Amino acid sequence: MKYTIIALSLFLSLTSFAKNTEHLPGGVLISTEDMASMQFSCKGKMPLKEITCDFIQKILIRNTESVAEVKKFLSTISIDDLKKEKNFSYCKKEFATPIKVSNAHAKEHSDEIEKNSDTLCNCVAENDLKCFSNAMMKFAEMKEKTCKVVLNSFSIRFKKISKDKWLSNPGPEGLCNLVNVGTLEAVGDSGYSWKYTQIRVASDKGEHCKFDLNKPTVYVTDQGIFKLNCEYIDLGSVF
Repeated sequence: MKYTIIALSLFLSLTSFAKNTEHLPGGVLISTEDMASMQFSCKGKMPLKEITCDFIQKILIRNTESVAEVKKFLSTISIDDLKKEKNFSYCKKEFATPIKVSNAHAKEHSDEIEKNSDTLCNCVAENDLKCFSNAMMKFAEMKEKTCKVVLNSFSIRFKKISKDKWLSNPGPEGLCNLVNVGTLEAVGDSGYSWKYTQIRVASDKGEHCKFDLNKPTVYVTDQGIFKLNCEYIDLGSVF
């Protein structure tokens, strides 16, 4: 009887502990609008009145440089102008080398560049503006269908406002005194599903301080599979 009471007491203690144990937020969140995700983990001392969460955000964006912009640029330059540019000032015939495309996935669409033009530097070295323009247009057509990955890392401090819900409101920040209000809350009782919402509520006015205010940006625990709106991914532009 004595051991039964001890066992029952221990069971009730463990049950009470499990009910009172809070889950530290963490996992991967997916944007509800953009091709973007955030991996995050949080730390804090029990009881969880405040937590600090570290985020790594990945955004897939399409290149904004259009073929029309490149055409406009090409219509205003000459070979002499190009030779004065820092990027092409070193271009000499003895240093010019044909373009080499090692990526098998890019070769199919780069053969024409390789066949018709050599490198941009070669074109400048040969005083051939048509060669340069053709090469630039081929690259521009490819870049217009290219996406790149943008990486951001940051930390946010939250204060608990209710069960499994935290608020971040650090006040005005940066040159524009931008005010971001963020909430992090559990979805369901599993402890593995989360929702992060950020709203820009105030900002200075000015040429460099144009933000969409009062528009929520939402990330949730979800599948991160997207249909791409580009044909190529430029991993060399990750920053």
